[in-house]
Amino acid sequence: MLMVGASVGMLFYQIISFVMPELAAQPALYILIGMGAFLAAGTHAPLMAILMIFEMTHRIDLVLPLMFACVIANVVSSLFSTPAMYGVTLSREQAARLRRQISSMTLKGLVIEARTVLRQDQTLEQAVAMFQDHPVRYIYVVDENNHYQGVLSNQEVTRWLLSQSPMTTPISELMVQPHFIPVLHPDMTLGEGLELFLTFMGERLPVLLSKDEPILLGVVRKSAILEQLEEQRALSERHQPPHIDFRISGDK
Repeated sequence: MLMVGASVGMLFYQIISFVMPELAAQPALYILIGMGAFLAAGTHAPLMAILMIFEMTHRIDLVLPLMFACVIANVVSSLFSTPAMYGVTLSREQAARLRRQISSMTLKGLVIEARTVLRQDQTLEQAVAMFQDHPVRYIYVVDENNHYQGVLSNQEVTRWLLSQSPMTTPISELMVQPHFIPVLHPDMTLGEGLELFLTFMGERLPVLLSKDEPILLGVVRKSAILEQLEEQRALSERHQPPHIDFRISGDK
């Protein structure tokens, strides 16, 4: 940034020297003023830029044009609503800190009881009753050991009803789809869980103990993950390290 400002200052000096050579001062002054102006524009902190350049030179004759250039540069930069350089840095640090927090948090604490579960030995009549009581698209099917077998969709139940199948038909004879929807595990991170929800249009997904032992533990809701992420983002913002604001009161 300082190099760009110095280059622009030198270019401005060459233009002045060519157009009005009698007004051209020392090139170093133009370079320093250009550095200060770009620093003020990039940080939205003109007072800091003025003080830094003055501390580098200790030249009184530089203060007035430097103040003018820094204030003008800050105003022009503010008109374009560009984020301050330090603000961008802080935002990136905050985002990185949030990613680290999310990567260390698992879905275990978000698992709730699954209310729409049937065993394989239960009947079509019980599946119909459960769909009537719960406005869901899928019922989770387990065996006698609570091992997850897949899902039974409301469309499949409707198809069997239209075919006038006996209401005593066991669920094991219906089309239970084991891999129709993604499944979660309690040791997955919030980020991994959210990625699976992005491929699924529903609000909840089943949680299994592990791949080797697919015991149905419950479900996790998409809204619970989003609420947890929002809570962590708010905590990250509240605990971000304080930073010094060099802007003058009129620039805030």
